[in-house]
Amino acid sequence: MHAEQQPRLHTVVETTAIRAGIPKPKVGVIDDPAPNAFPASLSPKNAVIGVTTGALDLLDGSELEAVVAHEVAHIVNQDGRVTLTTFALVGSIASVAGTLLVLGWALVRSVISEFKFGLGLILGMLGLVMIVVGTAFAAVAFVLGPLISSAVSRRREFLADTSGVELTRFPEGLVRALSKIAEHLTTVKAASFEVRGLFFVNTIGKGLLAQWLGSHPPVAERVDRLREIGRGF
Repeated sequence: MHAEQQPRLHTVVETTAIRAGIPKPKVGVIDDPAPNAFPASLSPKNAVIGVTTGALDLLDGSELEAVVAHEVAHIVNQDGRVTLTTFALVGSIASVAGTLLVLGWALVRSVISEFKFGLGLILGMLGLVMIVVGTAFAAVAFVLGPLISSAVSRRREFLADTSGVELTRFPEGLVRALSKIAEHLTTVKAASFEVRGLFFVNTIGKGLLAQWLGSHPPVAERVDRLREIGRGF
């Protein structure tokens, strides 16, 4: 997208990037009424910031600057790389679990079908151990894995809020942006469920499930922390 098409957005992104000491990210606009934004990068040298038309229509200058600063903070903190590493770790554990379970069952079936003793019995016991260990790894990957990934994501959101405020020196801008956006439907239609965690705001409902599996902290909690930070300015 050329700067003349969205001069306000380009100016905000460029100014914020200069403050952060990184090259200006590429800028994209998503034609969607849901007010939201996202960053995409593995390093500050190759980054993209996307903002929806809903956010551009809803937010005033200081609020848009606060949202962009939050996204730039994600880029500076290399949160894309952190997220990718977390997913790779969970995926590796799942792969190990699958391998252990397949080999374990193969060894056990071999002993049972051929009634082997001696070395065969030892292999059968080894197979049982592999099944137990594989089941434990599977529990970590498929039960604890999502919980760990979500917890890491929420902490990175808090960090991006704090880092973004350090760029703008105006916590109230982010407080107002969060409060405004929270009053609207924030799900971007073009975004799949897997990438919604990249957005500025992402909610999956309320209650214990959202608290444990949500990629973002509740807006009220983010606002409370920002107001606490604001007392130090």
